Amino acid sequence: MGSTVFPATSAASKTMFRTTLTSGTSYTVPAGVTTLNAVINGGGGGNGGDDGAGPGYAGYPGTKVTYTMSVTPGETLSCYVGGGGGTGNGGTNKAGGTAGADYSGGSYVGGTGGNAGPSGYSGSGGGGGAASLIKRSATLIAVAAGGGGGGGGDLGAPGRPAASATYNSTTSGSNGPNPGGDTSSGGGGGAGYPYGGSAGASGGGGGSYSGITGQSLVPSGGSSTTGTNGGSGSGVSGGSGYITFTW
Repeated sequence: MGSTVFPATSAASKTMFRTTLTSGTSYTVPAGVTTLNAVINGGGGGNGGDDGAGPGYAGYPGTKVTYTMSVTPGETLSCYVGGGGGTGNGGTNKAGGTAGADYSGGSYVGGTGGNAGPSGYSGSGGGGGAASLIKRSATLIAVAAGGGGGGGGDLGAPGRPAASATYNSTTSGSNGPNPGGDTSSGGGGGAGYPYGGSAGASGGGGGSYSGITGQSLVPSGGSSTTGTNGGSGSGVSGGSGYITFTW
C-alpha cells in the first residue's frame, strides 16, 4: 500500500500525524485514534489527443472533498484511490484515452475517451478519471468524483475548453463518442456518486468537469450538480487521486 506517515505541527503547537494513501485498498486506524480527518481526491481526466496543428485540451482534475469521521482504534477502512484517465491520441481512427481504473470493483470507473475520426488527422478524447472512495465494511462513507477527459484537437484547432455539464444514470463516467469523417472526439466523463459525468461531444468537447461528488455523504466539497470542480484534486491531468488522513 502506498502511504506516507509523518508528524505535522498545528497552529496550536499540537503535534498531529498525517498519512497519504496513493494505492492499496485498506487502512488500519492507529491505536488511540478515535477521529480521522480525511481529504479525498478523485483521479484526474486525461488530456485530449493532438490534431496535426491543434493541441488537445487538458483533462480536468478530480474533485476534492473533506470529511471528519469517528473511528475505532484498530478498525480497518476500505480505501480506494481512483486512477487517472489516459491521454488521447492524434491520427486517423486513433483510440481514445483509457478510462481511469477503479479498484473498488468497477462501479466507479471513468469513461473511455472517444476515438478520432476514420479519415484525415484529428485527436481522440482523453479518458475520464475514476472516483476515490472510503467504505466501512460494505457501507459507503465518502466519495470524491473523477475529472472528465479533455477533448481532442480538431482540424487545426485546439480542443474546446468548454466541458459537458451533465451527468448520467450510473456511477461510472460515460464513454466519449466515435465520430465519422475528419473529426475529433470528446473526452470521457469522470466517475462520481450518485452519478458519473457525461462524455464530451464530437469536435473536441471535454467530458464533464466531474461526476457528482457524494453530497449526501460528505458535507464539505460535495455538490448536487456537475459543471464545476469541487477542488484541485491531484492538480495533474490524468493524475491518480489520493486519500489523506490526519489525526
